[in-house]
Amino acid sequence: MTFWARLHVTALAFWVGVMLFFSGLLAPVAFQTLPQIEAGDLMSRLFAPYHIVGYVCGSMALLAAWFAGGFRGKVRNALLIALLGATLYAGLVVSPEARTLRAELRQTDTATENPVTKARFDTLHRRAVTLNGAILLGALGAVVWAVISPPRRSKS
Repeated sequence: MTFWARLHVTALAFWVGVMLFFSGLLAPVAFQTLPQIEAGDLMSRLFAPYHIVGYVCGSMALLAAWFAGGFRGKVRNALLIALLGATLYAGLVVSPEARTLRAELRQTDTATENPVTKARFDTLHRRAVTLNGAILLGALGAVVWAVISPPRRSKS
């Protein structure tokens, strides 16, 4: 396996590990042990660095795959571009809007909260969870694919 192929696998494996830790351990433990508002505050503060890890690892995986295999791995590259695009959308569009709506909801008590704002927040939260799950599954598939068939240039 070439240096670039190893870097590709490493970036994907690290990204999957961070997603599993964040979604499978950190978030559930935070919401089980802290009051809901404090757990939400903690997770909200961690989303920016979490997404940055996704941007960096996704970019590294894509660039390493390209350097290892060029345009030969069109399907692999398309998968990585889709994962990176979904991560950028989650981090730059969904997360900031949800954070803004969450702040609006926190300024009111439950009896006077705006149902439209609450519904929009709930929709964004579901979208974020769905995106995170899809990115995790796609990245996990990419890791398995990279280990079984590492990106490499064709012999010409």
